[in-house]
Amino acid sequence: MRAPWLTALSTTLLAVALGTGCAAQSDDSSAPSNAGDPAAAESDLTQSTDAAIEGKLRGILKDVSFTSESDYAYVVFEGEAVTEKRLSSKLVRQKLQAAVKAQSSDHRDILPSTCRSVRVDVSKAIAEGDAAVVPANHDADDFTYTFHDKQVGIALKVMRSQLRGVVGFTFGTNGSGDQDDVGNVLYVYVGISKTTGKLIAIMTEAVYT
Repeated sequence: MRAPWLTALSTTLLAVALGTGCAAQSDDSSAPSNAGDPAAAESDLTQSTDAAIEGKLRGILKDVSFTSESDYAYVVFEGEAVTEKRLSSKLVRQKLQAAVKAQSSDHRDILPSTCRSVRVDVSKAIAEGDAAVVPANHDADDFTYTFHDKQVGIALKVMRSQLRGVVGFTFGTNGSGDQDDVGNVLYVYVGISKTTGKLIAIMTEAVYT
């Protein structure tokens, strides 16, 4: 039979060992300096989220061109932040004006009302992408068109899943649908970041004469 004093000593040593182990586990010298700072963590997440969305869109639209009387690639960019839940033509004009002017080939200003805007059906563009059959042969006559429709449809699906209120517009057509006398027609699809409220857009251009 174990002596009472031996049992007490064993219990004391066990308690000390457990206490030391807990202290060692809680001493994490590798923790980041901003650990426990919710504002810093949220800021990091916000920036990486928008960057990730834009990066994914750029990857999807790589080597995609819109063919009219000329060929233009797609660009991905940010606009100003909004507090509204829905995007109107007026709001898009105001909050994307500077970015569109910087990104378009002829520095088109979409703010003036003389730059005619027409709503583009996002759901229809997605459906056309779903229906597109891209030939394996890149030299096939319809490869450029079907590849365009397929990839734009995928990009718009990503936008709808990651952004709020995704809409599409053309800017710069005349009444017949051709380009006006100012410059190229712009195709713009845009949504609202769920984390920052910034507008995230994809854009291409067309020449219609």
